[in-house]
Amino acid sequence: MRGAEGEAILDHAWRTPGVRDLVAIPLYLTALLAHTPGATLPTTKEEVLRLFVTEHERTSEKAEALREAVFGFHPRMLTAIAVETISVATSAISEMQANAVVKRVEEELITEGQISMAPQPMKILDVLVSHHTLVRSGVGTGVLSFQHQQFQEWYASLEVEKLMRAAAAGDQEALHKLRVDLLNMPAWEEAILFACERVSRAEGTGLQAVAASVLEAIAIDPMLAAEMIYRSSAGVWDEVKEKIITFVERWHTPGKVDRAFMFMIGTRD
Repeated sequence: MRGAEGEAILDHAWRTPGVRDLVAIPLYLTALLAHTPGATLPTTKEEVLRLFVTEHERTSEKAEALREAVFGFHPRMLTAIAVETISVATSAISEMQANAVVKRVEEELITEGQISMAPQPMKILDVLVSHHTLVRSGVGTGVLSFQHQQFQEWYASLEVEKLMRAAAAGDQEALHKLRVDLLNMPAWEEAILFACERVSRAEGTGLQAVAASVLEAIAIDPMLAAEMIYRSSAGVWDEVKEKIITFVERWHTPGKVDRAFMFMIGTRD
């Protein structure tokens, strides 16, 4: 695909933590080789997927179809579909369910004054299947899913990011939803980790939002919190390390390979 340059990218990927384990997965390897500009290499799984989605949408034909049919709001609709599927712990939903999700997003956009008219949900789904990452199985009463589950989880991570930021800003409703509906549900794990990778490396208050979410996760699922620390930027550890070390010292029994010991290994810090 890329000749000698591709070999150099692959060699670099093997030597880069966070990307090393992706090169054996065809989806990531293809995205990496097809869309990595020059010698610039993504450093996280989330960045590889984000690059893939960005390049996918950049094609003029696809961009025009998406703007004409969904007015550029396709990320919001795809996120809503991803949230719906993960919320019911599945990778696919019926067209009827997907229609209801799209209709709900359209009503929100109308209320916000973003659009003045709402196309038929089925027409929007047709465009998302033809020009984006959704696939349809069956006709009429078929089901919809993402081309790969990792796309589903990546779009769902946008909802995780929204709740993380809102909760850190003091929104109690968002905090409750983050705790109960996301951190407490195993199906959300990869979406949460994608959000940690992206948000902790973003400018502004992203790092603090992830740090606060890690501390929330400690009380719900410590092993998830450990993985969140590992997948986040080093700045998150700097924010939480004092509280985390105090927590582990209370939890760990010296000389025993207990869950606290496994937690420490999980953080890689």
